[in-house]
Amino acid sequence: MKNRIKHFFVTLFFIAALVLFIDINPAEAQYRDEPDWGRQGTAQPAGNPSGPPLPPGAPQQTPIGGGLALLLAAGGAYAVKKLKQKPE
Repeated sequence: MKNRIKHFFVTLFFIAALVLFIDINPAEAQYRDEPDWGRQGTAQPAGNPSGPPLPPGAPQQTPIGGGLALLLAAGGAYAVKKLKQKPE
């Protein structure tokens, strides 16, 4: 019984460490302080005389960090459980 409890806490520790390791880096979309249109020199003058407005730039990346990390950790824990199970 003690071995089972110890195994549970060791597995829990490694899953928590994995989740924190995956989720530490901030997403690029959340890293910018101000949007592109707010920077000096990027705004178009009112009534652009040269023709139609320019097309928008490349879209920002969507952050998918926390949920994906949790899903990976749960899948890893399930795999460890299935590998450790003794065949009956």
